[in-house]
Amino acid sequence: MNILFINPAPVSDACSYRQASAIKKYTAHNVRHFRAAKTFYDTLDIGPENYDRDEFVSLIEAADILHFCSATHEYPSTHNWGFDWNDFIGRKKKVFHDYNSFPGYWRERCNTKDHWNKRNEIGYDAIFSSVPQANYIYEGCVYVPDLVDELDPWFTPEPNRDMSHLRLCHFPTGGGNNKNTFELNDALQIYPVFNFMAQGITNKQVLEIKKQSNFGYDALWRGFHGAASVENLALGIPTMCNVEPEFDFIFNQYFGTDESPFEHVRTVDDIVKTMTKYACDNALLRMRCEQVRNFMETKWSAKNIAENIIKEYEKL
Repeated sequence: MNILFINPAPVSDACSYRQASAIKKYTAHNVRHFRAAKTFYDTLDIGPENYDRDEFVSLIEAADILHFCSATHEYPSTHNWGFDWNDFIGRKKKVFHDYNSFPGYWRERCNTKDHWNKRNEIGYDAIFSSVPQANYIYEGCVYVPDLVDELDPWFTPEPNRDMSHLRLCHFPTGGGNNKNTFELNDALQIYPVFNFMAQGITNKQVLEIKKQSNFGYDALWRGFHGAASVENLALGIPTMCNVEPEFDFIFNQYFGTDESPFEHVRTVDDIVKTMTKYACDNALLRMRCEQVRNFMETKWSAKNIAENIIKEYEKL
């Protein structure tokens, strides 16, 4: 099977690139990845930097699956494709993969049902989402988790990191995530712990700092995790996040377990209680670090997710 990931939007390039890379590494299928905009992630297969119109068209023509990420082919991308999409994709199997592409809080979209018929409206064969609650937003949506390759040295725990005390990391990347820093700062005023917080640095710099951390914080407002949590868990970093019951139901169903790798928090008080619990019990902290890493190795592995994506393609 020939698969072409296409990310026309200026976001989520690492999420789609990591999924494409896992399929290439762990299955027998051919896969390429295009991203329209470079972000703070250091990822590139095909992009504006090395784009060749004729080569890209040949990849489209050879593809069995066109996997559009964060946006469809009609998205007004800043990239100059040099051709009319409609000349090439009419009979292709097309997937729209939502990486939190819907506007606003997920429950608003669920209640209004204003995106419920999106698959028919865009004329694609499937909708995937890395947000479990998107199953309540798009009819027929398939949950496909974000991933990192837990065997990649960048995503393996640092064996000599300091585990003598809580070392918290949080890296807001803009947008809604900045909102969550206010709650975390309030919690740290109540219960100060050693912490790393930074913005405006590359993903590799972030990962270098994470390797020296043993506790993390992701998001409250969304009701689901972001890419930061997936990186953290692979690195053996227990991570606080507001994952709502609707998230847990679909997540647990996908992985076939009632076990949760997340530290569930909803309020400043929850954050304080969770930090206190692990700061005051070093043995518990160490055990939890091992548990979340084991979850990524045995359940949320890059190989497992890649193989599941292929199974979804085969249904089309």
